[in-house]
Amino acid sequence: MGRLDGLSARAGLLALGWLGLTGTVAQLVLDRHWSSFWQLPPWLALIATGFALRLAARAEASSRRLARWLALLVTAIALAGVYFHIEGNYQAGPLDQRFSATWEALPLATRLWTAATQGVGPSPVLASGALVMTALVVVLATGRRAAD
Repeated sequence: MGRLDGLSARAGLLALGWLGLTGTVAQLVLDRHWSSFWQLPPWLALIATGFALRLAARAEASSRRLARWLALLVTAIALAGVYFHIEGNYQAGPLDQRFSATWEALPLATRLWTAATQGVGPSPVLASGALVMTALVVVLATGRRAAD
């Protein structure tokens, strides 16, 4: 297999970005992620990601720079989402019938792992994690080497 040049590598990264964005939108729709104010920021982050993907496909360096900054902002928002989902699941630990008597006695690493893997609590961490990945794909696609 031949070596990919910068343009086809960037196109591939952008295609992965669109795939990640579409999958994340589908997951949020399936989860009906719009019932409270705090469920709206991911939708704004998804819109920003779509805008960043469009800018990243343009030839101008200024467009790619703006796309990179937007993607970094989305990454920060998505990482906050990962944190809040894990934290919400962690807080649900003592309320879960399987853990109510033992939650506080479990090692911290076990409690965190259980919360992060949705072994306890209702909050899915995967959608936020997918948004982090999608935004970082935009960052990679707008890098100097991939864009040249």
